[in-house]
Amino acid sequence: MKRNKIVRYLFLLVLAGVIVGAAVGYYLYNKPHRDIEHALPDYILTAEELTAAYVDEGEGNKKFLNNIVLLIGKAADVSKDAGGNISVLFTTADGEIDASLDNRYQEDENYRSSASDIESGKNIQLQCYCSGAIKDTMLGIVTSRVVLKNCFVKKKKK
Repeated sequence: MKRNKIVRYLFLLVLAGVIVGAAVGYYLYNKPHRDIEHALPDYILTAEELTAAYVDEGEGNKKFLNNIVLLIGKAADVSKDAGGNISVLFTTADGEIDASLDNRYQEDENYRSSASDIESGKNIQLQCYCSGAIKDTMLGIVTSRVVLKNCFVKKKKK
């Protein structure tokens, strides 16, 4: 009789754990994404300041990783891949920044018109999600490429 009681309590404990785990998983799965376009940026800085911060990748990640950054700088190159994704490259003395625009720029006409304003050599402001840096080694030279995702073009206030 005592063994049946222990088995029953263990079964109820495991069942309660499964229910709690499922509830937490459901909550996290349905949690809304951070609205990068309308959120206040965690940091406002120039392309030079961001690449300088990532000279030491660990320090750069401590400060900027998983934060929203408002980047101000001159676009060195603007490209569009086969899938229609738009990427903007910023080049500085300390490295490069690869900023990819949010997918809404493919689907929505309002976003497309603001993306058409981006040109190489032109100063722009992008609000993006910082996802870290990638170290590149070419010909023995180590450079850092900061990766920004889900970027939105910020219009300058008149």
